[in-house]
Amino acid sequence: MTALAARTANEAHLYMDLHPCGCGDGRFSRASTILTLPDGALARRYEGPCQRCGTTREFLFRLPAEPENGEVGFHYGAAEPSALIDAGEWLWVAEGHARGVPAGAERLPEAD
Repeated sequence: MTALAARTANEAHLYMDLHPCGCGDGRFSRASTILTLPDGALARRYEGPCQRCGTTREFLFRLPAEPENGEVGFHYGAAEPSALIDAGEWLWVAEGHARGVPAGAERLPEAD
């Protein structure tokens, strides 16, 4: 299995969400393990059964050479472009998030 280059854990999880099981379900219990690749780099393996059909799903992500810079807030990556998720997938994800914002959201209280 080839290790994919994920910039952050959030990006790795989004990639897994965008690549469902053959049965069509994207949900699976994601047990993770850190391991050393043959070239000495670190990677994180996510593995678990599909919640619908039980097929074992497995993903392997090479960890960044440098740790995340500790940016505050939720983010998918750093300044460099994603090697995992293409522009069309980013647009699809953004549109999904935008659909979740209620009309008139600018009038909601700050806490909401």
